[in-house]
Amino acid sequence: MGLLGIGAGAVVAPRTMAKTFGVPVEDGAALTYLRAACVRDAIVGALLLAVLDDDAARRRALALSSLIGLADAIVIAAGHGIRPSHALHASGFLAVAALALTDRP
Repeated sequence: MGLLGIGAGAVVAPRTMAKTFGVPVEDGAALTYLRAACVRDAIVGALLLAVLDDDAARRRALALSSLIGLADAIVIAAGHGIRPSHALHASGFLAVAALALTDRP
């Protein structure tokens, strides 16, 4: 559900979501890229909702989608250095990975 909210938020208010993301954006091309990345998040969120009734598929989807937060944290830290705002991405990875590991039918 969180990914759906993040995706929708960035489509509606990309500058605000970019600041929350840890990378303030003013360039129009960058805003376009941000919207595309957040549409990705919304689609992954929808996928997770679609597999709620299939235990094995849900665990696999959670495990794979947890990598989004990890990848985002690494990419942003590499480009901008480590900042407190980047903890959001790392915590997202840890939370979703924990769900994948502890999810039981």
